[in-house]
Amino acid sequence: MSLLFLSGDLILFGILFELQALALLGLLLQPQTSISSNTTQVKANASAALYLLGYTLLSGSFYAYGSYQVYDLYGTTSIYLLQDITLPDSIYMCFFIAGAIKLALAPFHI
Repeated sequence: MSLLFLSGDLILFGILFELQALALLGLLLQPQTSISSNTTQVKANASAALYLLGYTLLSGSFYAYGSYQVYDLYGTTSIYLLQDITLPDSIYMCFFIAGAIKLALAPFHI
């Protein structure tokens, strides 16, 4: 987690941010044991894991496209070099949509 916030690069930040979902995905796919052998819990966990994987890929694609646009315009993805530059609104929208999907804002999150 500390590497995520210490990373000074957009690409590395995006990769580390998406890797956090793997821990939750592992918890969802772990078999559940209960007193009554009910298979509905396993199916619900598999469905939740697919939703998690889907919105992780969706938000990651918006973040990757925004990072690509930054690199295409300025030739760098270093956060330290980009902090004094005003980015176009389309790049801000890509990062906003990616964050809104991950942070569970009402119209964007499943």
